[in-house]
Amino acid sequence: MIPDSSDHPILALFDKTLAVPSPSGGEERLAQVIRDQLDDWAYPHETDGAGNVFVRLESQKPDAPLCCIAAHMDEIGLVVTSIES
Repeated sequence: MIPDSSDHPILALFDKTLAVPSPSGGEERLAQVIRDQLDDWAYPHETDGAGNVFVRLESQKPDAPLCCIAAHMDEIGLVVTSIES
């Protein structure tokens, strides 16, 4: 059984981010949703000139290996290039 997103905070966040239109080149609204959530969690973050959002989290274990997770904020958008009839 798939849980209702309202019953699980991660699924609710997933629903929230999926509801924001973010075609390639138009990801700013989604980036803001992500930054707002990071602020709520008190996680420091940076945004570069291209709109990429970076979060650096320190490990509680000094000998922990470095881990990098990357993800896209954009989605496939549709652009009408011509109408023939």
